[in-house]
Amino acid sequence: MRKDADLEQRVRRDFAFLFEEHGATVRSITLQDFGNSEVIVGAGNLDFQFAKNERDGEIRVVVGPRNGHGVWKLLHVALARSHSTELVRHDETATQR
Repeated sequence: MRKDADLEQRVRRDFAFLFEEHGATVRSITLQDFGNSEVIVGAGNLDFQFAKNERDGEIRVVVGPRNGHGVWKLLHVALARSHSTELVRHDETATQR
């Protein structure tokens, strides 16, 4: 399988904090027919999948547990969900005082 060096460089540049602060590693890079490509980055117990659709010019980022058996969530959805959970926990702690 061919590799998409451009997508890998973009991921390393735009998400440098994952590599610098969290010890992320590139686990796989693929370039499929019709220009679709994918880079999977592992950081801690999470995997991040960066998928590029050349035809539509779209890049999609999903996140999931490293051993999640294909369970992926869109990154912005996962972040929003984790933020709302923190707010609920914070609110519960505040009301218990």
